[in-house]
Amino acid sequence: MSQVLDEVIEGFEPLPELVSVMAGSRIPVLLGLDIGTSGIRAALFDERGREVPGANVRINRWRPGFTDLATIDPEALLDEVAQTLDSLFAKLYESSTRIELIAISCFWHSLVGVDEAGRATTPVFAWADSRAAAAAYRLRTKRNFMHAPVAAFTRAIGRPNC
Repeated sequence: MSQVLDEVIEGFEPLPELVSVMAGSRIPVLLGLDIGTSGIRAALFDERGREVPGANVRINRWRPGFTDLATIDPEALLDEVAQTLDSLFAKLYESSTRIELIAISCFWHSLVGVDEAGRATTPVFAWADSRAAAAAYRLRTKRNFMHAPVAAFTRAIGRPNC
């Protein structure tokens, strides 16, 4: 996602004569973006950390019949993030705020494979993906890995001692 933001922001510079006019007339805010497995939330916060009234949007990923939170399509997720931000900014069409900071949180214990250009090559494997639970249980019960040093663990699974 940072690559997407970089592409949007790269080369963007407001005209110097507009910056001074805009800076004094708009309230500085922080844009908070929470990208989670159940939904995407965006909100604006003032300098004291209070949510700006009416400046929040949530798009739910959880829908009736939707049961798979184990993997998420990264392209669909990016579209949902864009929809969330578009919805927030549409609510604030004539806003008296200016975004000075952006804070992003994204998933918990998840990963996605990427290529050299930073493009996703796998789905997002989320925290709820339990396909390896049986293998982890077998590994844990065959040897006492719960208390084994890292070096012993890495030798046991065939990896070089790092």
